[in-house]
Amino acid sequence: MVSPRRKPGVSWQHILEARSADTMAHTHTRNLLHLVFATKDRTATITPTMQPKLEGYMVGILQNLGVHLLRLNSVADHCHLLVDLPARLALSDVVNKLKANATRHINEEFPRQKFAWQRGYGAFSVSQSHANMVIEYIANQQEHHRRVPLAEELARLLEVYGFAGDPEFIDG
Repeated sequence: MVSPRRKPGVSWQHILEARSADTMAHTHTRNLLHLVFATKDRTATITPTMQPKLEGYMVGILQNLGVHLLRLNSVADHCHLLVDLPARLALSDVVNKLKANATRHINEEFPRQKFAWQRGYGAFSVSQSHANMVIEYIANQQEHHRRVPLAEELARLLEVYGFAGDPEFIDG
């Protein structure tokens, strides 16, 4: 697994080798997905103290599920991940387990915080030729959100991927 704080650039060989045990013989998949989900009501509940604990726990959940994480970064009100989803796992199951377990853990670690995620998530396919660009985009979220509000970012993702605007996804 690649560290979530790794600098941009991916060595795919170790992922391919690790995945060979994940699937039936002669099955080759590359399911690169850019995942985005926000905190409930878009509140800025991911504090600088909480962020490393949240991200570290999410890394562990993904490792336990057998999901290959290429990049993870969270800001105060949302989280971005780039994952390579093995063929044997359903996306909705992975995201549900990730969000539910991370929420439980953070609420145990920070009981006064009342942490929760939004309903739903965004999952956007990424071609291998664009993976490094997405890794860098995720790595630079703190700087990006000094200029671009979350609602604008989400609206743009929906537009790029051909979805009609979804007010609940965009605005919470």
